[in-house]
Amino acid sequence: MDQLTYSDYVLFCRAFQQLNFFDFDEKDIQVQAGENPCYTYDATFRDESNYKTNVLIIFDGSAISWEIGDGWEDANTEIPELYDTLIQMKESGLQLLL
Repeated sequence: MDQLTYSDYVLFCRAFQQLNFFDFDEKDIQVQAGENPCYTYDATFRDESNYKTNVLIIFDGSAISWEIGDGWEDANTEIPELYDTLIQMKESGLQLLL
């Protein structure tokens, strides 16, 4: 598989926010400057009961990771599913239009 790009990261953040019924603005992505810049985005996960928790989505220049604020079990399941979908689409050459 090709290395993930910043564009893939933006797509993941946008899809995550939209799946949780929140707006996404790329300007809200924070850059931690340095030799290898790291990007972070403060997102919100909403479960089916409308409970919310913070999720920090991180891009280190080659991989996307996340930290779940309160450790909701739904978030531990749904976020990797979204990530896997992104990877499968990238590998198959498909693009997701949001």
